[in-house]
Amino acid sequence: MISRPSDIEVIKSIIDNKEENLVYKGFWNKNTAVLAVRYVVLEHLKLKKNEIKTKYSVKILEELGFRSVRKFGNVYELLTIAIPEYNLMPWEIRKLPNNSWTEDNVKDAVNWLVYEVLDTTPEKANITQKLLDKHNLGHITRLCGRSTKNLMELVYPKKYFGE
Repeated sequence: MISRPSDIEVIKSIIDNKEENLVYKGFWNKNTAVLAVRYVVLEHLKLKKNEIKTKYSVKILEELGFRSVRKFGNVYELLTIAIPEYNLMPWEIRKLPNNSWTEDNVKDAVNWLVYEVLDTTPEKANITQKLLDKHNLGHITRLCGRSTKNLMELVYPKKYFGE
């Protein structure tokens, strides 16, 4: 009976770009996708937390042969599951695809900006596109018709407009 290679051996074979990599039918699932992301980031690329913020991207995963991991979650979700100890927020990652943004993490990002960065309240916050861009959040207004007013209504429907 032929034994299967370990998950790490399969992942290494993909990175090494062997003509006969060790991927077998049924190898890919959410767990192996998460393991691949963790291995690529921490072992192969040896990225520190601050380096992940600027260097981690879909492009890196694809160049290393891991396009299929995207079937099991967006690259931000896979990263946060793979490396929970880093507690990375989506707006910290510079090369994050737009499909990584959900209504929930948009709300988290705006709350972070208002309460932690600006140290104010939603009613007093002057949220502009320029401010969002400065903090790597410029693209989140796409979810709201490219309007900062709509963004604030989404996050603070009653607070912001005094209803």
